[in-house]
Amino acid sequence: MKQLKIMPSSGDAVKAQLLRGDVDWALSAWSGAEQDYVAKDPTHHLYQKYATGGAYALFYNTAEAPFDNVHVRRALAMTIPRKDIVTTLQRPGTEAGPTGLVDQIYGDAILPEYRGKVQPVDAEGARRELALGGYEVKGGKLVKDGRSYAPKLSFNQDFVWDPYANMMIRSWQQHLGINVKPVGAPGANLYEQQQTGAFDLTISTTGGAGIPGVYSALSSRAYRPLGKMAATDFGRWKDGATDTAIDRLLSSSDAGVIRSAGQEMQRIVAEQVPYSPIYNSYWFILINTDHWTGWPTPGHFSYVPFPGLGPDTTLTLLHLKRAGR
Repeated sequence: MKQLKIMPSSGDAVKAQLLRGDVDWALSAWSGAEQDYVAKDPTHHLYQKYATGGAYALFYNTAEAPFDNVHVRRALAMTIPRKDIVTTLQRPGTEAGPTGLVDQIYGDAILPEYRGKVQPVDAEGARRELALGGYEVKGGKLVKDGRSYAPKLSFNQDFVWDPYANMMIRSWQQHLGINVKPVGAPGANLYEQQQTGAFDLTISTTGGAGIPGVYSALSSRAYRPLGKMAATDFGRWKDGATDTAIDRLLSSSDAGVIRSAGQEMQRIVAEQVPYSPIYNSYWFILINTDHWTGWPTPGHFSYVPFPGLGPDTTLTLLHLKRAGR
């Protein structure tokens, strides 16, 4: 007889339960899990990650200066401390690439120059970008043609994003001299601000069903003027080349056309920076195979062993077998 015992727990408690061998399966993550958990019993202790297909990203309000300038967007993107953020999140190795596509899911479709690429902080390159855009920094503000700009970064306080926002703000101050003000808000308020375009910079998520789903939010069909409610195009991106590529993605069934259009969108996101991915979203799964076998692996799976993912949870349980001892 198979029995499943569900144990309510907190992050610290489930870590202790896993290390004691009291729990066989959990959704959890912490820095050093490979050493603490896997190394303790490499044969039976598994630490797996499965990409959700989405990413947390910095969005720019491209309907307003200075974020209508590609060089400003590039400069800010080039000085996001992604490695520090994912380390603090206790999710090392999840830094996002520049295309908005996750390697684990879309690896074969990602252009070679972007595949597996992690965006390091490039302060010198970022300062060059500001100069190319005609901007200089005075008194912590971006200045051009006699006008100065004091950017604000809005983020979801419900997700306790304050420390990560502050890491980005400190990096921009350190490397570019720009003083960006943090503006945290409850999730509902932030979402309304994003929909109406009442922000300078904001943190939101990307993702969707397949490559067309990931990029379709950038279509001008989703564009709304500032003050009007936009369902997806929070950054007010409006670009002819983007529309052409997305139309090809959505209207063709030809694999070659879809691949070509997807690659064009990769270049647009990486080079024009309508938004800048920060870290990929993953489910982190810890498994003890000491009692049960038949678990999927990231290299071979048709369902995700995520306790709480509806049908995937059921399929995982149906395929488990008692370990022979």
